[in-house]
Amino acid sequence: LLSSEHFVQTVPREMGGVAYWGLAFGRQLTVRASSRGIATGDGSEWSVSFRQMPGGEVREQRSLARERVPVTPADIAAYRARALRGEAGASRVIAERMVDEMPFPKQQPAFVRFEVDERDQVWIEDYQERRNTSVLWYRLGAAATQVRAVRFPPRFKPLAFTAAMVYGVWRD
Repeated sequence: LLSSEHFVQTVPREMGGVAYWGLAFGRQLTVRASSRGIATGDGSEWSVSFRQMPGGEVREQRSLARERVPVTPADIAAYRARALRGEAGASRVIAERMVDEMPFPKQQPAFVRFEVDERDQVWIEDYQERRNTSVLWYRLGAAATQVRAVRFPPRFKPLAFTAAMVYGVWRD
């Protein structure tokens, strides 16, 4: 559905074969069923598209008026530290090469993922807020003015939404 690549492909000279890995701060395509067909979005913008099936034409778009956050040198340093943590020997060489060849984007994704409830309200997980102990989600209704911010308790991971309930996993 989306034409942009979300991974890096390289041919390691010393190893043969082809290697693939996800981009740092990479977008992830989310596809969800809705009463209108399918909903798609990858976090490149604060928007989710409702697509008609079988052709995939966009019928409606839900957007949130928020700016995306730039990727800073500190973000890149933290990503590098996470990617190299626990790596040693040949694995460390590969991990270092991966980070060195990584094309870092200028902006972080808008959101991690989204879900759609039975009323076709869109629930969006904020990418920047995922580091906090309590995760921030936005619920977008059919009208642009129907936006609510919802912060869930720490250690609770929402998995599915209805108009009246949120289902998820609570970790001790």
